[in-house]
Amino acid sequence: MEETLEKELNKGEKLLWKSPTESFEPLDATYKKHIIKKIVTTAGIVLAILIAYLIYAITGGNGVKIVIVAILLLVAVCASLNNLTDASTLKKALYAATDKRLIIVTDSVKSVDYSAIGKAAFKKDADGHFTLLCGGSVDSKPTEWRSQTVAGPKIDDDSKLCTRFAMYAVPDHEKVQKLLSDYINF
Repeated sequence: MEETLEKELNKGEKLLWKSPTESFEPLDATYKKHIIKKIVTTAGIVLAILIAYLIYAITGGNGVKIVIVAILLLVAVCASLNNLTDASTLKKALYAATDKRLIIVTDSVKSVDYSAIGKAAFKKDADGHFTLLCGGSVDSKPTEWRSQTVAGPKIDDDSKLCTRFAMYAVPDHEKVQKLLSDYINF
């Protein structure tokens, strides 16, 4: 991650701060109910589709194709695991701030220029983790902060302003906010 960050910096760009995410639990208080609800909903939908398919296959005389059943079960497992991949990705993330932009390094590099950030705030979730939220993310729910961090910035084509950007579980947020206050309006 460190090497990737160094390669990402533009000539003359000054690195002001870098840090991995704070330690957090994938199924902490903020996310546990949310993730379980998604898993149960996904399982319910796949089960309903599976039952409908079995009824159709048996009553239609076509017979049950094990491949179709296996595909449906695989989709259910993948969709359920997808809810935990954001946490896995963030545990290995590296955050950085330069004199020009905010950067998130995971399997890829995502960044947003300060000039595109109209509004920003640090907000705390139920587990005490502070997340830097920019643009429309400022008004988002805590259960969306991890996925917004992984997704990276979204910039409006017309205004060129950031409509979504987050850095989940920023360590030493007060220090970071003070450092960034010269570049971002909090």
